[in-house]
Amino acid sequence: MKKLILLVFSAFFALQGFSQAEEEIELLKYLLNQERKIVLAENMYLSEAEEQVFWPIYEQYASEREGLSQKRFDLLKNYAEKFDTMTDEDANNIMKEIFTLQGVDLKLRKKYYKQMNKQLPAKVAARFLQIDDYLNSVVKLSVIDELPMIGDDKVPIIKLQ
Repeated sequence: MKKLILLVFSAFFALQGFSQAEEEIELLKYLLNQERKIVLAENMYLSEAEEQVFWPIYEQYASEREGLSQKRFDLLKNYAEKFDTMTDEDANNIMKEIFTLQGVDLKLRKKYYKQMNKQLPAKVAARFLQIDDYLNSVVKLSVIDELPMIGDDKVPIIKLQ
């Protein structure tokens, strides 16, 4: 899990500085996805038969989630670029995009829960979403912890300890 947090911070700082090449950012995202798979593999406790069903479904989910992750990454980049000159209209547009992305995320998660639940025990499908929620929360909190609040003079929000 420490690797996951370090990867999130690396990606965030790459975003803030804009000094790293796009290839480096793509590598960080790839490593973050690999770490996610490792955490899932270590915590799903699947039988061999369940593994044969779970991993192909997960790969489809991860593939669809990648587009959503890219949109979130682009939104963070936009936030960073506009932070110093952000208008009310900019803030409103950012929030609208956040709401849209949250809706797309929920729809995607429901879709894959249903798919897993049809082919695997409900406890396996539910456990996947619990772990996925945990991983998403770690990533989200790691990023939020470093972002200044809109309207602040670049002062980060209260630090989590």
